[in-house]
Amino acid sequence: MKIYSSSITAPEFDFDDSERYHLNVVKYLHAVKNECIQHGHNGKHTGKILSLPVADGSACYMFSDGGRNSRLIHLEIYDSYMSPMAQYMPKSDILKFVEPLEKFIETF
Repeated sequence: MKIYSSSITAPEFDFDDSERYHLNVVKYLHAVKNECIQHGHNGKHTGKILSLPVADGSACYMFSDGGRNSRLIHLEIYDSYMSPMAQYMPKSDILKFVEPLEKFIETF
């Protein structure tokens, strides 16, 4: 799976107000999803977040569902880590990681 960067600038971490930073991250994620849709990646899985463990944090990617031309968008949020394994993951494995995370988040 190819990994791309977004043309949208990620928010700077705010040590004084983490709630404001989190709200800015949510706005950033919506903007990145809209950018994917504008580029024709409007599949039902567009906008889903893939989070892979790296060191003491995680590498975050947004899945851009364009059928055979699907891709991952690296999200430069929180620690901005990149996973060396993300590029080797097929779409089916990415969706296996994404769906349980969504169900877990829905429970809270």
